[in-house]
Amino acid sequence: MSVALVGELFPREKRPSVLSKIFEVPPIITVFGSTLLGYIGDWRRALLLYAIPISAASLILAKFSIPLRKTKAEKIELVSAFKSIVANRSALSCLTYFLLNSITFQFLGMLSISFLREHHHVSKEIASLIYSILALAVFVGALSGERIVERYGRKPSTVFITLIYGLSAILFVAVPNVYIAAAIGIFAGLMMGLRQPAANSLTIEQIPEIRGSIMSLSEASDKIGSMVGAAMAGLLLLNHGWITAGVSLGSAAILASTILQIFATDPTT
Repeated sequence: MSVALVGELFPREKRPSVLSKIFEVPPIITVFGSTLLGYIGDWRRALLLYAIPISAASLILAKFSIPLRKTKAEKIELVSAFKSIVANRSALSCLTYFLLNSITFQFLGMLSISFLREHHHVSKEIASLIYSILALAVFVGALSGERIVERYGRKPSTVFITLIYGLSAILFVAVPNVYIAAAIGIFAGLMMGLRQPAANSLTIEQIPEIRGSIMSLSEASDKIGSMVGAAMAGLLLLNHGWITAGVSLGSAAILASTILQIFATDPTT
């Protein structure tokens, strides 16, 4: 719901910048958090010394830093909001976009290091270094996302970046050289970071009256895509191997880009 709050609390011209800042945080947590958890070791101590304090600090910051807004007396019924989204092909294409992109993420974000270790026989230490660099690339992409959106617009930025993201995912598994594959994977991480502010900047503007419902459904679509992607990856790996799995899951992002180009509109232009 943090993305929906951005739509309510910030003017339109500042939203890409704020969204970039939101999406900068997870990759940094990935880099430093995984290192810290490895140092802590035991999961109980990790829960007590890392997870609980960060969660508590987040709740406290949200409590005292997010301003309260008076809600309107009129209520929008859930069924009515859902019908409005289904009837709006642009909003529906944005939700489909999140689902398909999450399928691709299951390979690049979750299985890329396993691919490098099993297919290219990369050592654990080198694989860990590549993963850290990939996370930093996502951070740099999220940091730069606002500039891309401001210069080229919400829809063109999202469509182009997602297309490059999908092609990078396919090339990542297709090239035989491990060094080139690692470089392409890191570049795909950069695209991953760039597309997050762009895609959310487009989605958040679709139907302002039910912005919260749209962003909730986009998150739900993302989780459904994660489940579908994980199931697809498992079946394809068992029956066909890494290359087929990577190409198939990477193609989902290209399909997402195509659907967005055909059906989505930017209400701000």
